[in-house]
Amino acid sequence: MDRIEPYPITVMEEDDLPPGPFPQPIIAHAHMRRLRHYWENFGRASSQHDAIDLVLQARRLIEPSGRSGIYYQVTQAGVDLLAAERIRNAARRAPHDTLASRLAQVLRAEGRITWENIEFVIPGHPRAVRPDVYSIACTKSEERMCPTVHEVKISRSDFLADLAVADKRGGYQKLANRMFYVTPAKLLDPGEIPEGCGLMEEVSPGRFVTIKRAKSHKVTLPAAVFMNLILKPGQVQAV
Repeated sequence: MDRIEPYPITVMEEDDLPPGPFPQPIIAHAHMRRLRHYWENFGRASSQHDAIDLVLQARRLIEPSGRSGIYYQVTQAGVDLLAAERIRNAARRAPHDTLASRLAQVLRAEGRITWENIEFVIPGHPRAVRPDVYSIACTKSEERMCPTVHEVKISRSDFLADLAVADKRGGYQKLANRMFYVTPAKLLDPGEIPEGCGLMEEVSPGRFVTIKRAKSHKVTLPAAVFMNLILKPGQVQAV
């Protein structure tokens, strides 16, 4: 059997390194997800480090916590980065969220109970769904509740990305008699709206018009959905 030579390892001396300064590693979505994970879970035990941890340590966003096993703690620089990301996300979502809030206010004025951004886990459905505005009529009669989903879209790219997720609309069909897309005026053509769904436009702040009616179908809400609505009470029009 031939003798296998060991793989040569070259250790660079400081004088051999290329002139600096070295570029800072780029922080991508995967790094931010990991950083948020460490913040939310007070570090993570792991059997090994990976490239994401390497970049986060290189940028001094995390550091070993000193606990038994491999745990990290988020540094002050990491906390500052997470806080800045939260502010940016809030500013980015502000047009979407304020439109949804205006719509919910109009629905409450029509005698409906509203929930904004509430998550539902539907028995037998492969994924949780989170409609922007969910509402039911304020009545004790289950036949007259008319649960409705309103999905707010403020850009075409957001709408097109939503179309690609058929499971999402399938989940909404188990939650509501009707589903509407709600957009700023003239954003979408009614012909682009999926079969059975409706389209509403905000033509001026707080004034909504129905461009395409949604087809209504009978739905029986699972007990888990009713329990979710009880645990997270909706909003009603102040008397």
